[in-house]
Amino acid sequence: MAVRIKICGVKTLDDALAAVEAGADMLGFNFYPPSPRYVKPSTCANLVAALDGRGLSVTAVGVFVNAPVADITAILDECGLDLAQLSGDEPPALVEALGARAFKAIRPQTNEAARAAPDQYPRREAPPALLVDAAHGGAYGGTGQAGDWALARWLAARAPIMLAGG
Repeated sequence: MAVRIKICGVKTLDDALAAVEAGADMLGFNFYPPSPRYVKPSTCANLVAALDGRGLSVTAVGVFVNAPVADITAILDECGLDLAQLSGDEPPALVEALGARAFKAIRPQTNEAARAAPDQYPRREAPPALLVDAAHGGAYGGTGQAGDWALARWLAARAPIMLAGG
């Protein structure tokens, strides 16, 4: 199994270049306005274009929280993003509507919730099918809290997951 690294919260070209130079395979651009890591779509589009212009191959990921499918699709297209990471309370139908362009981030609060997730959301054949983050209050991710490693291992045996920081 190959390890892929995604650096989230990219807001500047210097940050993007440093992440790619350090070995990041994926860069995450946050489109959730309350987040301190929020980036405007126009800024993201410029960053992605600058990376492409330098011949840098990286998977560009838009991070969304409870956004409508039309908004997500518009931003993916405007910014030239490869994938949408759905980090809110999105229902399976929204993930399905975006098809192979999206994967769901989960923050399971119980083992039962984690064990239901691979069957709850539409299966992406290409990794990641799910991003596993730690549950931490009402936060939608990016808390730096460590998750349940045993649970992540169990999920990884059932679906190609990505494990969030912490």
